[in-house]
Amino acid sequence: MDVKLNTTVNQVAPTAASGQPKKAVAPAKPDATFEGSSALNNALEQTPDVRADVVARARALVGTTSYPSVETINKVAVLLAAKLDEQNTK
Repeated sequence: MDVKLNTTVNQVAPTAASGQPKKAVAPAKPDATFEGSSALNNALEQTPDVRADVVARARALVGTTSYPSVETINKVAVLLAAKLDEQNTK
């Protein structure tokens, strides 16, 4: 492979005054307003941190011997085996 140095390009461009003043940049607005955010914030404040019904359902599921189903366990096993097989072939 041949590498040729390009000496015709000025790597550091000189700064030259163009004689034209810079354009003024408009100041940014201090705060954006989001009309819909107040409704979302209210809904978030009213949502409980812990949903007792979901916790009760999870406890009931964990307490049963049929959870998760055999079908779900087999699907997860197939996915894990495929992942292990990928790692072993690399």
